[in-house]
Amino acid sequence: MLLIAGDSLAAGHIGIGFTRYLTIDAEQQIMLRGIDGDTMLGVTSRVLKYLGSSRITEVIDALIIECGGNDVLLPKVITSGGEEAQAAAKTLIRSETPPLDTPKEFGRQYALQLDRILARWEELGLQADHVAIVLIPLLGEELDSHVNALRVSYNEEIRTLAHQRSLTVLDFALDAFLRSQPKQHSGFLLENPQDCLLDAQLIGGDPEAADRLSDQRGLLLTTDGIHLNSRGARLASRQCGEFLHRTGYSPT
Repeated sequence: MLLIAGDSLAAGHIGIGFTRYLTIDAEQQIMLRGIDGDTMLGVTSRVLKYLGSSRITEVIDALIIECGGNDVLLPKVITSGGEEAQAAAKTLIRSETPPLDTPKEFGRQYALQLDRILARWEELGLQADHVAIVLIPLLGEELDSHVNALRVSYNEEIRTLAHQRSLTVLDFALDAFLRSQPKQHSGFLLENPQDCLLDAQLIGGDPEAADRLSDQRGLLLTTDGIHLNSRGARLASRQCGEFLHRTGYSPT
């Protein structure tokens, strides 16, 4: 069984989750554990909890960890957003798993969490090359923005800690796609986390509805600068293909 632990991009309640288009043999299974608004500490702490559950560890053989976007975004909203946006962002933060608002501290804490996860993984007799971690995807489709520059710094930390541990890094390749397009990308970026609920109700998990919203906002890969539309979700899922094939998850 493949375990995918992440935030809203994995959960797919807002926009279209990248996991929607992962195709594997019918007898194989994906256990999806995505929570909207979760931080790196939240996601990795949950992974450790899952690996302590005999119900899960009896069947798990591969792991994908997707997190980090909220570590960049939530502090940004709290420091520079309007009052309603700040209040909404604060409701998403749990005291025991706060966002880490500098790349170095994020990398240091992520490394500690990964070492705990990998130690448990080894105890279970599972293969280290069956663990993959995802780079933080788009935070707005304007790649030259301040928040995307900060995201790049966080991703450098992720690449480094993954290389040090010989882990697979999954890049959804959304940046590369945008750079290949002649169209001027919209600067639309969700400002109030509470507005995600409105988008979720409007989209209702329907790829066509997600794409219509993207078109209205002048976006190519996301519905709000963050959460994926069908094109973004398909592109992201394809980037998982090589890892899935190597770990024995054959496409249907």
